[in-house]
Amino acid sequence: APPNLAAFGIDLNNCIDTQIDSNIIVSYVDRGMELGSENFGSSEGIVLRHNLIVDCNVGVILKENSNCYIKNNTFYGNDIAIQCIENNDLAKNTRAEVVNCIISQSRNMDVFSDELSTLTIDYTLSDRILHQGQNNIFDDPMFLDTVDFRISTESPCVNAGDPNLGSDPDDSISDIGAYWSGDVNFLNPSVFSRDYIIFPNPFMEYFIINDEYHKLERVNISLFDMEGHSVSYQIVGMENGGIKIHPCHYTGLVLICKIDDGDKVSPNIL
Repeated sequence: APPNLAAFGIDLNNCIDTQIDSNIIVSYVDRGMELGSENFGSSEGIVLRHNLIVDCNVGVILKENSNCYIKNNTFYGNDIAIQCIENNDLAKNTRAEVVNCIISQSRNMDVFSDELSTLTIDYTLSDRILHQGQNNIFDDPMFLDTVDFRISTESPCVNAGDPNLGSDPDDSISDIGAYWSGDVNFLNPSVFSRDYIIFPNPFMEYFIINDEYHKLERVNISLFDMEGHSVSYQIVGMENGGIKIHPCHYTGLVLICKIDDGDKVSPNIL
């Protein structure tokens, strides 16, 4: 991909208890994400989940007393995947905890932490080095391709995550990386359907599915969160010629809606 001339994909300063979930960040000439700065303050209690970060100078950088939990992300082809630094000699508490991640094809090094910062790595695969930490893996992640970075069902990442961090939708131990291996179309952006009109998107309390070519009363609809867990819903009624759907007790930011019309299954992201 051509380089993105913007400095950062996500720049998060002076924030607390923020979740950054399910982003695709590609080819930034500086940093994919910057957390904290000497000018605008640290960011604390940050969680990165299910992000794909590709071909950046630095995938994620933490600065100035910032701290972050980096869980189930995939880093590919960055100069440095994760970096922790302190520019302020009085600040000595920048911390990153990396778990269940894939770090692949780093051009310079996988991670860097200066002497004033802390970076731990567990249950993480690298194809460059075996990192110190618990149950790390040095191996080929076996991506099916380097377009959407799904992993093969034969990948060493399958069922290799921290068993204390929940399970995949098939009740097995969680996979390593941003995407679950069990459904090859589940999180593949290239197969998201354009057959159906779904609005509003993003949704608040409800959304409407509309399509002039299919009989909506004959389709089966399933909702999932980004980890593949089923989300219950209610059909509230018909509106604007479509089905009005209310996800029940769902507080997440992103949904996958699968629509099965009998001929094919169409995944859609909300």
